[in-house]
Amino acid sequence: MGKTIDLPLSQHILNFIEHCELEKGLFPSTAEKYHHRLRRFLRWARHFTGKKNADFHAGDVSEDLIKEFRLYLNRYINPQTRRPLKDSTQNHYIVALRAFLKYLARIGIECVLPERVDLRKAESRSIKFLELDQLEKVLRAPDTTTKRGLRDRAIMELLFSTGLRVSELVNLDRKDVNFKTQEFSVRGKGGHVRIVFVSDRARLWLKKYLNRRDDDWEPLFISYSRTRRSKGSKTNAKLKSNIQDFLDDATGNQFRLSVRSVQRMIKKYGREAGLAIELTPHVFRHTFATDLLSSGADLRSVQELLGHKNVSTTQIYTHVTNPRLREVYRKYHGKKEETRNE
Repeated sequence: MGKTIDLPLSQHILNFIEHCELEKGLFPSTAEKYHHRLRRFLRWARHFTGKKNADFHAGDVSEDLIKEFRLYLNRYINPQTRRPLKDSTQNHYIVALRAFLKYLARIGIECVLPERVDLRKAESRSIKFLELDQLEKVLRAPDTTTKRGLRDRAIMELLFSTGLRVSELVNLDRKDVNFKTQEFSVRGKGGHVRIVFVSDRARLWLKKYLNRRDDDWEPLFISYSRTRRSKGSKTNAKLKSNIQDFLDDATGNQFRLSVRSVQRMIKKYGREAGLAIELTPHVFRHTFATDLLSSGADLRSVQELLGHKNVSTTQIYTHVTNPRLREVYRKYHGKKEETRNE
């Protein structure tokens, strides 16, 4: 145990990131976000305390130091946007730090208790979603005479059909989607698995897209920019020394579409459709939930379909639930009182 305690904090952070991927089942992209935020905390802490990397240990992380870090986040001004960090962004750093502190306690290292580190009260979330006529405009924006356009249409149809997070979408492989049952399981945040369902229309566009593919690679959605670069490359495969390169060549994993590519693509179609809001993959998720709730689905079922751990997260869709509650109130409340008065 002594050797573990003597490790510099930077090594503990690396061990924690491996733990997140291997034990907690987090997506590599999520683990990387934790890594980025904890590295930023460590850089700030070393600068604040004047200690070198090798000399900064878990015992140096005190409640006072965390308080100073929170003040730093609150006062930080982004040099590009000239704006402070949003409360929600600050909370992302605190969540990563709390998860790390919980890990340190788990491996027997005395440190600040994670429950002693409070989150900021985040600002009310403004939910952006599409009306059905707006949705149709966006879905019809891609040029489906091309492979890229078919792919993009299939992506947006699948997002609206399932309510997937973009990270869940890009990690899908062909084998994951069962076209016969029109459902499949997906591993979401924290490694939690849930079932999602594919609409007839989403299945149609997925099949059209896959039928145009002339490869047998595993990823459900691939980047055509990367495939072009690869075909134009003169690199001899025999010279590759990294075994992962060989594995990627066989599976096509190096051509897997990235989260950023999907975000850029959807933003582009939002502009082409003339939307007043900035279109993101998460807007499709909000539209999925809004459509279900406005059609009569109960909050608990929508919670399961979205993969929310707590129903309180699903309660952000008050723009749907509040009008319904008002209708219930007006329809049923005070009816006996009215009868007595008559």
